[in-house]
Amino acid sequence: MKALFANKAKAIWRVLCRFLAHKRQKTPPSPATHKGSQ
Repeated sequence: MKALFANKAKAIWRVLCRFLAHKRQKTPPSPATHKGSQ
């Protein structure tokens, strides 16, 4: 049970970090970086 919760928390944290990093990037999306992010 504890491991499952830790896994879920880690996944949420990763998504949150990615979301924040994406929001911070206010630079015009170049094809290279756009391809890398996806």
